[in-house]
Amino acid sequence: MKVTFLSSYSVGLFWFTPDYSQIDDIRGERTIKQSDLLQPGRIDPIGLHAEHDMPRDYPRGRICLENGIFTIWVGEDCEIDPTSLVKNAFGLKEIDDSKFKLKKHYHWNTKS
Repeated sequence: MKVTFLSSYSVGLFWFTPDYSQIDDIRGERTIKQSDLLQPGRIDPIGLHAEHDMPRDYPRGRICLENGIFTIWVGEDCEIDPTSLVKNAFGLKEIDDSKFKLKKHYHWNTKS
């Protein structure tokens, strides 16, 4: 008899430390089942950054799942590739990097 434990995957909203060295806070998490990775459609975090009490100029981002690809949204002013930080924070370490897409957009910028 073989017992397999599945990882707990999730998507959500996150905030970095000001130097982008780690993810400081996670909110709006939504659990992803392994079967969701094969399904068409989109799974978004719960809520919006504006609904939480973190400062607006704090570096932030979000991760969602769309058609089997995890999309990581961050500001254009994010100078790192946050994929490994996000994978660790959301239980996605075992998912291949080819299943991740990084998108930068001014909406997520922290600087004016």
